[in-house]
Amino acid sequence: PDSAAPSTLTPSGSGLVAADSVTVLDSSALEVRRITGLDTVAEALPEISYTPALNSLTTLSLYMRGAGPAAPGQITLDGAVGVYQDGFYIPRAQANTFDLLDLDRVDVLAGPQGATYGRDTTGGVINLVSKAPSGTLGFSQDVDFGNRNSYRVLSSFDAPGWRGLAAKVILLASGVDGYVNNEYVNSHDYGTEKQRAARLQLRWNGPADLRADYFIERSGLDSTPEYLSNPTQNGEELYIGYTYYADPTGPMHTTYRPVFLPLSTANHTMQGLTLTWSAWSALTIHSRTGYRTLDADEQMDTAEFYGEPFGSVDQYQQHQFSQDLQLSGNFFGHQLDYVAGGSYFREKGHHSADAILLTAGESELRAVSAESRSQSVYARLHWQPELLGRRVEVSVAGRYTRDSKDAERSVLLNGTDALETGVRSHLSYGRSTPEFDLVYHLAGDVSAYAKVATGYQAGGALESATIGEFATLPFRPESDTTYEVGLRSAFLDRRLRLDVAAFDSHRKDAQYTIPVDLIDQDAYDFQRVTVKGASLDVRITPIRDLTLSASAVYLDWRINRADVIADTVLDSSSQSGSPYGVGQNISEVFALPYTPKYSGSLAGDYALWHTYGSDLLLHLDYVYRARMFADAAAGPAVPGAKFDTQPAYGLLSGRVTLARETDWAHRVKFSLWARNLLDRKYYQPASPIGAGLSGFDTSGSVATPSGYTARAGAWAEPRTYGIAIRYEY
Repeated sequence: PDSAAPSTLTPSGSGLVAADSVTVLDSSALEVRRITGLDTVAEALPEISYTPALNSLTTLSLYMRGAGPAAPGQITLDGAVGVYQDGFYIPRAQANTFDLLDLDRVDVLAGPQGATYGRDTTGGVINLVSKAPSGTLGFSQDVDFGNRNSYRVLSSFDAPGWRGLAAKVILLASGVDGYVNNEYVNSHDYGTEKQRAARLQLRWNGPADLRADYFIERSGLDSTPEYLSNPTQNGEELYIGYTYYADPTGPMHTTYRPVFLPLSTANHTMQGLTLTWSAWSALTIHSRTGYRTLDADEQMDTAEFYGEPFGSVDQYQQHQFSQDLQLSGNFFGHQLDYVAGGSYFREKGHHSADAILLTAGESELRAVSAESRSQSVYARLHWQPELLGRRVEVSVAGRYTRDSKDAERSVLLNGTDALETGVRSHLSYGRSTPEFDLVYHLAGDVSAYAKVATGYQAGGALESATIGEFATLPFRPESDTTYEVGLRSAFLDRRLRLDVAAFDSHRKDAQYTIPVDLIDQDAYDFQRVTVKGASLDVRITPIRDLTLSASAVYLDWRINRADVIADTVLDSSSQSGSPYGVGQNISEVFALPYTPKYSGSLAGDYALWHTYGSDLLLHLDYVYRARMFADAAAGPAVPGAKFDTQPAYGLLSGRVTLARETDWAHRVKFSLWARNLLDRKYYQPASPIGAGLSGFDTSGSVATPSGYTARAGAWAEPRTYGIAIRYEY
C-alpha cells in the first residue's frame, strides 16, 4: 500500500518528538509513485510548492508554508527548506534534482526546525534516508523505459558481510529526450535530461558497540532548460529572417527558429562518515563528517522570450565541509531523554553569470566569490514521566548559531570595461532558535500536541544588485516563530488514521527580490508577514486489499508591513514617477510567491487479485494546487497582478503492477506507469508581460505601478508513460 500518510515515526537520531508534522514516504511509496528525484518528491506532496529555475530544469526552488528562496541561482543566499541526505546538509539548489539512489524513506517536516536542524529551515526540512548495507547477499535491478526515449537503469548490489563489514554498490544511468524539438539540427532539444551516478556505502559493526557508516557518491547531470514562449509577440520579426510564433494553448512541438543550445552540465561528489558509539544507555556519541563539491555550467538561450535575443551562461564551483558531534541518552527507563551537541559548517563558492545580448554582441559578466561559516551548539530534553502514566510528553530544545558571510563581486561590461572591481560584502550575527513541545496521549492511539517552534533563514548579499548596491543593500536574516496545535489518532485497529494540525506563523524580515530590469534586482525585506494555516490527513483501509488516503493544506497569508527602501526601484527620489517615499508601508503592492491557498491530494491502492506467488496491484494519485503568485511583485495594488501567477492545476498519475515471488526468494515486478495521465497543460514557471513594479503609470490623478498585461512562461512537461521491470534477490 501507499505509505505517504503522515506518521508518528521520526528520523533516527534527530531528537524529535511526536509534536512534529511529519510525512514519511517509505520505499514502497517511492516506488509506486515513481519518485526518483527531489522534483518528484515535491510534486507528490501538497505541503510543498516548487518551481524549476528559468535557466535550468535541474535547479529547483522549494517552498513550504509560504517560505522559500529569494534567489535560488545565487550562491550568496540560501533557501528556507533544508534538504538533508543521510544527515548531511545540501545548501545549493543547483542540480538538486539528482536521482535518489535506492532510498529507504523520505521524511518531510513542515514548519520551522531551527532547534533541531539549524538555519535555513523556516519552511521545513526534507530528509533523504538511504538504505543501509544489509550484510547479506542481495541484488536488485530496475529497468524503466518510456516515451520521449526515456530510460532509467538502477543496479544495487549488497555484498555478504565479512568480519563486521558490509558493503553496497549502486549504479545509475537515466535520460529523457526534450519535449520541444530544436530546429538547429546539431544542437540539443529543450527539456532534455541525462544522468550518471554511482554510490558506495560501507558499514562496519566494530567491538564495544562501535559502528561506522561511510558513503561516497558521484553524480553527473546533463540537461537543457525549458522552452520559454511569449504569445504576445507572435508575428514580430525578433530575430533576423524569422517571424516569432508561440502556441498560446500548450507546449510548442519545435522551436520557432534554430537555436544553438549547448548542454548544461553539473557534477557533484559527496562523502559522509558517521561514527556511533553506544557507551551505555545514558550515553551514545554520534559524529558526522561530510564533504561535498559541486561544479555546474548552466547554458540558456531565451529564444526572444523577452523581445530580443538574449542568453546567459552561469558557472558554479562550490565545496563545503561539515562536522557535527552529538551526545544522546536516556535515564530512568526512557522517562528522560536528552540530545546535545555542536556543529560546524563552512562553504566556499564562485559564481560567474554572463548575460549576453546575442545580436548586439554585448555582455555583462558578474563574478562573485562567497564564503560562509556557521557554528552552533544545541540541546533538547524530552520528559515522559512514569508518574503521569507516560501520558504526557514535554520537550524543550534550543540552538544558538553564529554565522559569518563574506562575498566579493566584480562586474565587467563586454569583457573589458570594469563597472565594479572587488566590491566586498560582510555579515556577521548570532541567532537563538528555541522550541517547546507538549504532547498529551488521550487514549489508545489518540494524542494531542501543542508546540512553539522558531527558525531563521540566513541573510547575505544580492549578486544581482544594481551597480553600487552590492555592499550597501544586503539581506538581513529572516526569522520565524510558529505556534501549532494538532491531533493524531488511529481507530479500528489502525485501519483509520486521522491527523489534523493548525498553525500561526509570524515571520520577520522575509527575503524577496524585486526586478529592476532584465539583469538587475533590488533586495527587499518584508518586515512582518503572517501565514496561518491548517492541514488534514486521512488514511483508511476499509478492506484488506484497499487503502485510500487524502491530504489537504490551507494557507492564508498576509504581508503586514513592507517599507520602501532607499535607492530602490520604488523610492520616488531615485525612480521617476514613483508615488512612494522611503519608509512608507506599501505591503499592498507585494504578494507571497508560491503559496497556494488550497492544495490537496487523493490516493488509492487496490490489490485487484492474488494467486499463488503473484499479485496484481493498482495505484492512482491526484495532486491539486490552487493558483499561486510567481514572484513577490504582484500585490493587489499592481494592475494585472493575475498575470503574475501560476494557474491552478491538478495532476493524475497511476501505476499497474504485476508482482511475482518464486520459491527461491526471487521477486519480479512488471509495471505500467503514467505521470500527468490526463496531459494537463500549465505554465511552470509563469512569467508576466509588463513593467510590473519597475515602471509607473502617471497618466491618471494618482501614479500607479505599470503592472502586467499578459502571462507567458515555460509550459510544464507533458504526459509521460512507460514500462518498469524490477528484479530482486
